[in-house]
Formats: sequence, C-alpha cells, structure tokens
Amino acid sequence: FGMAGFACLAYLPWAWFYYSLYGSPFGPSMMQAAGANWSVESILSGAAGVLFSPARGFLVYQPWLLFAGLAFVPAVRRGIEQAGRAPRPRGWMVFAVCYLVLHLSLISAWRCWWGGYCWGSRLAAEATPFVALLCVGPIAALWTTSAGRRLVWAAVVLGCLLHLPAVYLREASWNGLFDLDHHPEKLWSWSDPPFAYALLHWRHAPTGK
Repeated sequence: FGMAGFACLAYLPWAWFYYSLYGSPFGPSMMQAAGANWSVESILSGAAGVLFSPARGFLVYQPWLLFAGLAFVPAVRRGIEQAGRAPRPRGWMVFAVCYLVLHLSLISAWRCWWGGYCWGSRLAAEATPFVALLCVGPIAALWTTSAGRRLVWAAVVLGCLLHLPAVYLREASWNGLFDLDHHPEKLWSWSDPPFAYALLHWRHAPTGK
C-alpha cells in the first residue's frame, strides 16, 4: 500500500500535465482501453504470441528467464534451501507468480498484444524483475557446477546476440517491412524474424547517413 501511495504521488504531476493537454488525467492512450480492444476468447493465442512469437516472444528474447521454471522443481528448491541463504518473505513466490499471470493475461487479452512498432518483448518488460527474482535461486544452484555455469553463460550470450544487433544493426527496422496491424501473421515468421533482419535484408538496410 505504501508503494502504491508513493506511485500515485509520483504520477500527480503527469496527471496534471495530461489533463491540461488532453482533458484527461490518463492521457490520449486511454482510448486503447475501450472494450472493443479486448477479447477473452483470444487470450490463449495472445499468450502464445506474448511468450513464443519470434517477433515479440518474452521467452525468445529473454532466454535466461527460463531458469525461473527450475524454482518449482523440488530437488532444486531443496538445494537452494540447504545453501542457507538470507531469509525471504513468506509467500513471495506466490505473489510473484500471481503478478506474472495477471500481467501476461492482461497483455494477451489486448487486441494489439505485440505492442505496435517496437523491439522484442516490449509489453512484457514490466514482468522481467519478478521473473528475475524467481531465477536467483536456480542460477545460484546452477553456478555450483561447471556444466551449470556454462549453461548460464550460454543463456547470457544468446540474449546479447538477440539484442545487440538491434542497437547497432538497426534490426528494429524490421517493423517497417510489414503492416503488422493488418498482417499479424508476420509476427510468427521464423524464416524472417526481426533478429535476423540485418542478415536477411542487409542490401536494403539504412546506411546511417
């Protein structure tokens, strides 16, 4: 409740700015909250896209987050508990999982689950800290073995290979190739994904001038 109160106080200047400019304390994007933009029936397909789409998949662009699943494996949990690490609040895992389910469900139910013109898992970004908390124990357990350390480093290197080209090779330009709002099927193209834009479209890439 304290965190929510501080968040509201921090938002007050922006609420005033939006109200003075748009006549609403929530800004112009609130039109996206209209009922026609949500569909409970398509939540499963939206969730698949949010997690596994080659263009926006949360687990595709953040492969290290898969370690969070190990936090629920009994053998790994016993190893973490035996390590004698600092005590954690009771129920924190349930809180984190509930937040993740609700947040990802909200995105999945929106008609534009891919987040428009962007790079990677933009709309799921707010969930990253909570998944990262679930990854701490499993990564600590993996780090005790040489094979585990190699696995962790492999996930880190893979994540870098997916993101660094987007910065230096302008792979986000992939979005400009398609009208995704009318052709969302392009979000599922493994033969022409955003992270391979520089490789597949190098002849048409911007020169930087």
